[in-house]
Amino acid sequence: MPHIKQRKHQPLSTSASLGAALLGGLLVHAEVQAEESTTALPKISIQAEQPTSNVGMYEKEYRSGIKFTEPVSRTPKTIHIISKDVLGDQHATTLAQAMRNTPGVGTFSLGENGSTDTGDALMMRGFYVNGSIFNDGVRDSGNYSRDTFNTEQVEVIKGPDGSAFGRTAPSGSINMATKKATTGEHSIINLSGGTHDQKRATLDTNYQINDTTALRLNLMGENSGEPKRDLVRNKRWGIAPAVTFGLGTEQRLELDYLHLQQRNTPDGGLPTVGLPGWSAPSDASFNNAPKVNRNNFYGSHSDFDNVTVDIGTLHYEYDLNYNLTFHNTARYGRTHQDYLLTSFMVNNDSNWDHNDLSQWEMTRSGHTKDQTNIIATNQMGFVHDVSTGPLSHTLSYGVEVTYEKVELDGTETIGMPNSVIIYHPSHDEYYSSQKTGADAYGRTDTLAAYLFDTITIGEHWQLNMGLRADRYKSRFNSLAQCDDTNGRAPDCHGANTGDLVTDLDNTSRKTLLAWQLGALYQINEYGNLYVNYAVAHEPPGANGLVVSRKEKDADHPNYDPQKASTAEIGTKWKLADDQLLLAAALFSTDVDNQVEKDPVDGLFYQSGKKRVDGIELSATGQITPNWNISTGYTHLNSKVRSGSSEVLDGSDDLTYTPQNAFTSWTTYRTPIGIVVGGGARYMGQLKRTGKATGAPDHAPSYWVADLMASYPITPQTKMQLNIYNLADKNYIASINRSGYRYSPGAPRTAMLSLNHQF
Repeated sequence: MPHIKQRKHQPLSTSASLGAALLGGLLVHAEVQAEESTTALPKISIQAEQPTSNVGMYEKEYRSGIKFTEPVSRTPKTIHIISKDVLGDQHATTLAQAMRNTPGVGTFSLGENGSTDTGDALMMRGFYVNGSIFNDGVRDSGNYSRDTFNTEQVEVIKGPDGSAFGRTAPSGSINMATKKATTGEHSIINLSGGTHDQKRATLDTNYQINDTTALRLNLMGENSGEPKRDLVRNKRWGIAPAVTFGLGTEQRLELDYLHLQQRNTPDGGLPTVGLPGWSAPSDASFNNAPKVNRNNFYGSHSDFDNVTVDIGTLHYEYDLNYNLTFHNTARYGRTHQDYLLTSFMVNNDSNWDHNDLSQWEMTRSGHTKDQTNIIATNQMGFVHDVSTGPLSHTLSYGVEVTYEKVELDGTETIGMPNSVIIYHPSHDEYYSSQKTGADAYGRTDTLAAYLFDTITIGEHWQLNMGLRADRYKSRFNSLAQCDDTNGRAPDCHGANTGDLVTDLDNTSRKTLLAWQLGALYQINEYGNLYVNYAVAHEPPGANGLVVSRKEKDADHPNYDPQKASTAEIGTKWKLADDQLLLAAALFSTDVDNQVEKDPVDGLFYQSGKKRVDGIELSATGQITPNWNISTGYTHLNSKVRSGSSEVLDGSDDLTYTPQNAFTSWTTYRTPIGIVVGGGARYMGQLKRTGKATGAPDHAPSYWVADLMASYPITPQTKMQLNIYNLADKNYIASINRSGYRYSPGAPRTAMLSLNHQF
């Protein structure tokens, strides 16, 4: 029987929780009496079993991390937890794939003209959340493609979450919870192979050494092609050992480590020539040009994307008494990314010939990055249950000290041809990158203090309050080649063209104050109503500690932090024996301090304002013991409240913000043990930014359907088949800001997996 460590604060108005609370009170009373008497009472050990189920658990009640004391069903905020069982049924191996389970979140943007986002460039409710991705509550620095082989669950928190994490994106945050060594023993090996040369293997093994100590090891290796994308390849491997001491005791110590390597051939995408809404740069007679072959690859054998991630974590918990727990997390993480990516732009049709597509050329350029991100942090706190008269408090408070650094080595490509044939690209050229000396360095030191207070008032009311103050010192400096003709260096100080001069040298100190206030009313033992208001800030350079010298860029160091506030009203219901969570929310998010150009004096000011209003509906969990579901829908009404329009159609809509988005996934176990399932996703139209000619102004809406089935060969072995994009739908998964390049959605593919437990 597995030992289950329960949270201190249990759900209101359920017979099970009342019984547990009563029994806990009797035990506490017994302990007090034992301490006051000379006779020691026998120790009582309580264990609880997970609810029996014939399918995986989709609904998860708690966020990871002891400082979050309340279950999701009683937290006045939109939170979606994607469990490892959902990821397993879908064979979702990356964070980007996991995000398909929450509506309106995805990798919609393909980057700027000269670069492509090769990592998790995620957008949520109209704003990037790249800098708001966390691992076990610690910021996960660097922009790389995150694998889920060592992930217990993915937690998507929508709306400002600054009171929990400090500087965060206006629309929310994402936390990946790591698999920990725990009680019990299991070893699970998964071998999978699919169409388009996809191959992957994982191992998850947990071994309990004794009653209080356990080891766990997760391994992953993958060498896969990208469906219908010539030469593109995903090659990675990872190892994640963990050990836990003190299981089931008053003191617990967890140590874990992650090493991940990626040696990928990146994908620069396809030219948008021939897509709906495309027009030639200058000659309208070419407007009916055909689309390019989706297999075309416009890079070369020289392109690479190398990533190395190392993260070491020590977590300690100590139950000082029955109502006070101390916890401390220390972490060191390092992410290094080095890549060379071929980029392109259709900006000239003067040499095209209607009768000879082999003459249609476009500009090609190289983009390089050599970047190292380092984070070291210590997070210390307490969880404290206190009663003050008729009120019951669950306090969570602590301090955090964090050191973050980014190092960028200046690099450039050499030997790259400056053009490529649109319809018949050659990728046999070889070129390389070299260092230029135009390096950059950024560092941010943060001291933070936070306080959460959950106040229970009687049988029906609960108040949730959170406050966090971050005092940070940020330093950034960079070098650039002096070139007065194009303004790369604003002041050459008498240096010669080509000399390295200081481009930016900035130090700033700021204090960020984030807070939230919510109230929840428990209608009955099944459902509640809540309201919540939250405020957070994102200072310049928050996404990657890199600031910009461009006055139009919000990452310019002279600007104030962007401020986000969200008001939300909603309801949550636990049904089907507490195994199904239904949620509905209305919300409104305002973002201030956006950078805008004044049409009169031509200068830039932080006068812009944006708003996203919406509704979100979701259902997660078990309808019956054999039937699981995870589904969600969101409707977003986004607009620029103050400032110029961002999109090409002149409306006040925000870019990459679908008006409607829907996701669903369900599985059912038949009486003979076969599990069948599937789902559908809808993504509304995405409007892009930029004023470029010769490019479509949007990405059309689309539907995609997936299926799965698994068969138990033996009680320990099952075979699983996943089919993706069943109708082989052609769609745009992401598009770059100027609309010259896009990433096509994956075609119909199949994945066959063998899962063996021993």
